[in-house]
Amino acid sequence: MGCVMKNYSKCLNCQAENIIPDLGLEDAGAYPSGSHKVAIDRGFTSKVRGKKGGTSLVRAYVCADCGFTALFVQNVEQLTGS
Repeated sequence: MGCVMKNYSKCLNCQAENIIPDLGLEDAGAYPSGSHKVAIDRGFTSKVRGKKGGTSLVRAYVCADCGFTALFVQNVEQLTGS
């Protein structure tokens, strides 16, 4: 899949460099395929960036030392139009 945050290599919580990268998200029912998305509505992006809004898949990076999990959108351009 390939997440935008390929350079996320140090934990924001404990500073360890033992990161498990680019994981999908799953739950018990609604999205069992790991295809969670974030969405920005048109009103918000038009005020902030002058764009139309959009959606992108979310990927997780997990610190194997402390368990801290950072979520990143897979394609920020789909959200901002940048």
